[in-house]
Amino acid sequence: MTAVHRRLLIVVVAVLVGCLIPGARAFGQGTSGTIPEPMGLREVSELIGRRIPMDGPARRAVEEAHDRYLESFARFRDTEVKDFLDTLQRMEGSSNGRMPELSLLDEFLDEWRDVVQRVASLDDAFFAEVAGRLPAASADGLDRVRRVRARHRHLRSMGGMMGGMGGVGTLDTAFWNLDPTPEEIAACDATLRSYESIMPGHAEKIAEATVGTLRTIAAILVEQGFGDLGPEDMQDPERMQAMMAAVQSAMAAASGALFEANEDAEKAEIAAAAGLRRGLDPERWWRLKRIWMSSAFPMAGTGWMSGPETTVPRYAEMMLEQVEDPAARDGITAALDAWFATDDRLTDELIESGRELLARQMRGDFMAGFDGAADPMRETREERSAAAQAAIDRMLSFIEDDAVRADLAARIADEPRSIVQGGLEIPIVDQAEEDPEASRWEAMAGRSRMAQGVPTPIAPDEFDLMTMMLGLDEGETTIARVMLDDHLEAWSATIDPIVDRAFARRTFGLDGVPDLGETEGQWDDLREAWQTSRRLDAAFQTELADAFARNDRTAAFDAIRIQRGFDRMNSIAGDGFEGLMGIPVVNPVSPYGVLAELSLDDEARDRAMAAAIASASELAPAVEGWEEVRFEEDRRAALEQVRLAVRMRELASLPADEQMAEAAALGMAQMAPWLRQLESRRTEAMRRRGVVERVLDTHVLPDLPTLAALELRIAMLDSGRPVDGEDGAVLEVARKVLRLRDLDESQAVVIESMLQDHLEVEVALVEEMAKAAGSLDDPASVDMSEIMRRQGVVQQEIEKSAFRRRELGERLLQRLLDVLTEAQVARIPALAERAGG
Repeated sequence: MTAVHRRLLIVVVAVLVGCLIPGARAFGQGTSGTIPEPMGLREVSELIGRRIPMDGPARRAVEEAHDRYLESFARFRDTEVKDFLDTLQRMEGSSNGRMPELSLLDEFLDEWRDVVQRVASLDDAFFAEVAGRLPAASADGLDRVRRVRARHRHLRSMGGMMGGMGGVGTLDTAFWNLDPTPEEIAACDATLRSYESIMPGHAEKIAEATVGTLRTIAAILVEQGFGDLGPEDMQDPERMQAMMAAVQSAMAAASGALFEANEDAEKAEIAAAAGLRRGLDPERWWRLKRIWMSSAFPMAGTGWMSGPETTVPRYAEMMLEQVEDPAARDGITAALDAWFATDDRLTDELIESGRELLARQMRGDFMAGFDGAADPMRETREERSAAAQAAIDRMLSFIEDDAVRADLAARIADEPRSIVQGGLEIPIVDQAEEDPEASRWEAMAGRSRMAQGVPTPIAPDEFDLMTMMLGLDEGETTIARVMLDDHLEAWSATIDPIVDRAFARRTFGLDGVPDLGETEGQWDDLREAWQTSRRLDAAFQTELADAFARNDRTAAFDAIRIQRGFDRMNSIAGDGFEGLMGIPVVNPVSPYGVLAELSLDDEARDRAMAAAIASASELAPAVEGWEEVRFEEDRRAALEQVRLAVRMRELASLPADEQMAEAAALGMAQMAPWLRQLESRRTEAMRRRGVVERVLDTHVLPDLPTLAALELRIAMLDSGRPVDGEDGAVLEVARKVLRLRDLDESQAVVIESMLQDHLEVEVALVEEMAKAAGSLDDPASVDMSEIMRRQGVVQQEIEKSAFRRRELGERLLQRLLDVLTEAQVARIPALAERAGG
């Protein structure tokens, strides 16, 4: 059995055991969740801050202890964790022609237990250091935090990830996300304390039961003759069907302890939830329950709905705002209270039904809920939605004024709704009226949006920036808008047919294999659409120049051509630009749009914009030729992938041994275009970024106030790279700090130094992530297990760098707390939250 087949079988078993893995998490040490990750500074600060007052000295004490904790974790990661991951790779990639020997699996599980225990000791050392630096009265609060971390440690290890069964252990997270009042915290404290004490034991049992289940399943499969599958077996439908049946049987036989551990944890969670219910008002309990059950009991399916049951309290609030009659107000309130009770009962029924469905899957009925049979929860969901609508109708009946009632009904129909999934509330906004201009543009841009390599037409906000850069007056802008309408009409009439022709090509045969000739033809069509779009843009810019030319606008016309080049590339690359293989590419950004958005006084902005416009000719190399390089690179990579797919189809006629050898070589060949693309885009981005930075350094930044110049640098970096929510939030907070009008000179100096250091390290970390991919580029090696090993190493390095970036950002925010006054912190919500405000 080859490495590919062994890995496939291992993955099949793993997926079946962990068919209900909790939501994805960010992994800090590159272990992909097989062991607990280190605590981040924000996590630690929040856990401690909920139970212990945190002033400036306390925050600094925690941060300093956390610095040493991460240093210890890094040493641990490079020694014991590395050995553990090496064993994992040996288990997955051994070349002895079989599934891993049970002795090797036992070695792996023993090492897993050792490293999890070692994480516990590192956690204990951290908490001991913090305890020594905080007042003695903090001891009880720290003990509670230790217990929360112990639960997280088990549920975030391999055992917890694969056996967490949807997210037990999330009740207190839902409570704190509710932003509870001091009165609510006091009312629920006893329940929370009990929950914190009992759940670590349940979490540990889940983890141990999971690894035990893995070991038992592997033993059963080997015993039944499925430990040594060859290529012929993997291509034999009857043999594979028998293997899947064996897996299902093994799962049912092995999961008893895991099922019991999860069931016990769920019962404890539900009991604690009842305690919180007694400590909260009905509406607050309703809000908490929506968040909690979507994470802990996803099988209940409440996250799939966005009906009236998601916003009944908001509707009641709208009605109460319009009603003064005491009897009517009492009636509306009574109807709301009755609905809370009904909804609570029905969601309890959904939880129990979801638990039963999950139990069936754990007992081996993997298709339960997916086999086309009647949904046992559908009737309850429908009853829940009907009860919500009945409550709304009942509340409306207390409003005697027909006009007011009709107005409220209309407003309710337009009220935004939401769904809750994985513990997060996701708004669903149905706009009652769309912006006609934006709506028209969306219709015109629809085809271009779907076509790779083809930019979208000039958008409304891009047009507004053009007119601002040209300094058009109101009358001129009106004329220019008519010209833009004609341009958009021409774009749609000319580009859309070409794109339609490209999409009409049969690029895949009946066997699902790409057709090389048709794919080449499609890219020829896309090139025609791309080149046509350039001619249309050039014609529009010429029309603008003919209509509004003035001697003092010559540089401005050059500048809008450059800005349009950046806009075109942004639309081709996608919002926020891009990342490849998990590695962000920091692209150059036009300074014009960023300057227009900065919080500057008019005089400073006008001066900076004039300097940037006057330097348009020097900015041109940052964007010229970029589209051509991108288009040809994308075309080449796409055709290479098609050629590889065609070759893979041809392998079916080869003997099994030759087939697998060729497949391994092709697997390595598939990485080559990705690596070339990554390096090309990084090189291009760095060169073009240098052009923009030289123009800024020479012409724009010297005339800007110091903090405004720093904000410009932050905004340019933030606009030129893909960021996750946390990364983007950190830089946005920094920008808000720079806009504070009451920063004194000493604060400004300190903040400037802090942000400069932060930006330098931030960019360096991004570049480090990119360098990690270089270890994949070794065409001499065609052994698939070695390729997978290298991929794993690269992913580990990317994950570690991403964690370092998040921690870097969090430390920046913590330092800002020390520099700013309480009044300044209070005006920036993200900082006020960390300060406990």
